[in-house]
Amino acid sequence: MNKVSKAEQFLIQNNPPPQNAILALGIFDGVHLGHQKLMRMAIAAAKDCLPHPCSTGALSFWPHPQNVFTPDDPAVQLTFPDEQAELIKALGIDYFGCFHFTKEFAALTPREFAAQVLVEQLAVAGVVIGFNFRYGRNNTGNCQTLLEAGREFGFRVLVCDPVKYQGQVISSTRIRTELSAGNVELAGALLGRPYFLKGRVARGFGRGKQLGFPTANLLVPQARLIPASGVYAGRVRIAEAEYLAAIFVGAPMTFGQFSSSVEVFIIDYNGADLYGSELQVSFIRRLRSVAKFASVEELVAQIQRDVEQIKELAAE
Repeated sequence: MNKVSKAEQFLIQNNPPPQNAILALGIFDGVHLGHQKLMRMAIAAAKDCLPHPCSTGALSFWPHPQNVFTPDDPAVQLTFPDEQAELIKALGIDYFGCFHFTKEFAALTPREFAAQVLVEQLAVAGVVIGFNFRYGRNNTGNCQTLLEAGREFGFRVLVCDPVKYQGQVISSTRIRTELSAGNVELAGALLGRPYFLKGRVARGFGRGKQLGFPTANLLVPQARLIPASGVYAGRVRIAEAEYLAAIFVGAPMTFGQFSSSVEVFIIDYNGADLYGSELQVSFIRRLRSVAKFASVEELVAQIQRDVEQIKELAAE
């Protein structure tokens, strides 16, 4: 029986990346514009490999390191690994996988990480990292230590400069801050696409149907970042079709309810019942804050105005 190397145990999936590949390394939560530049660098470097172009891959870290070291203050996610895989492969990267981030993995010294993981296990031709990439025991590894390891062990190391938007560096932390404030347009600009949530449709109280605006009650995983409470213009993907949508995030205070939910009214949808289906909901623009209306009639009138505004935005 072949002994599984210590390094191999740190990969979540059983299928490791191809050897002699150019691998992008990082916590690719969100796959934002900065991450996308890093992927383009990996693709360009792979084309330059001699004597033949080599494969490309991306390795993220799961769970998020913050969740391992400070479990009482976990990081809320912009994307989960399956979504990262879909987004990254759509950029032209051949392989996506995750290191299983544990305290044991984090205890590797920077040199052990390079020798045992990058060289012994993965046999990389090169790696591409962000300017602020940190790794190894006590976060003592950085771009410089990895460049030195590359020279020692014979693999290329490319460092991606920061990508800025409106003069500020794009980061997952910045995007989380904007979404938490309801600034979904700016978050979308930093991501290079609208921010989206995925969730299953569950039965709610049925109030939307009674008002003439049946909504899908979306169950979102607890670790996922939900934008600030408010009413948003958005889009919903159902199978291969896409529809305009009014997205309500928050508590329906008009009915005396104070627990938050994500409710989606799909405009001009006349299809099958969606209970149990998984929907992808994208946030385009925040229309207004959540309000308590004096009457159901006032609420209905406001929803009608919201829907008209969303249709006007889509026509722009």
